Amino acid sequence: IVLHELIHGLFFGLYAKNGFKAVCFGFSRTMFSPYCHCKDHVRVKHYRIAGIAPTLILGMIPLAFALITGVNWIKTLGILLSIGGFGDVLVWVKMLRFNSNLMVRDHPEKMGFIIDK
Repeated sequence: IVLHELIHGLFFGLYAKNGFKAVCFGFSRTMFSPYCHCKDHVRVKHYRIAGIAPTLILGMIPLAFALITGVNWIKTLGILLSIGGFGDVLVWVKMLRFNSNLMVRDHPEKMGFIIDK
């Protein structure tokens, strides 16, 4: 879970105007989960990438590798980490309706985003 959030942070840091200074990490007591937050606005296309990157890197790519090679423990890990990134996939799908060049920012208090028009 921590690595998942670090990957979000890495990609947000690459795209944010203020780089990694715009990225902060914390722990939500209400959701009992670590989180990554980007304080800067980024383009929708970059938010999509930063949002889906952990699920691809930790879940989907290892799962595809395991299906090709037949390594069952990697398949199990890939399935579990893909399921763990399901919320990120839902956000990615929700963002498909927005122009990729619009600016977006993380919601300052809740899980989600705000489109700036």
